[in-house]
Amino acid sequence: MHYSDCYIYRSIRKLSSLMVTTFTSHYTL
Repeated sequence: MHYSDCYIYRSIRKLSSLMVTTFTSHYTL
């Protein structure tokens, strides 16, 4: 359970950071 939660948390963080990077790069250019 704890391992699954950690995996989900990490994947969400990775996805959100990727989206933020894409968003900022798209709107700053």
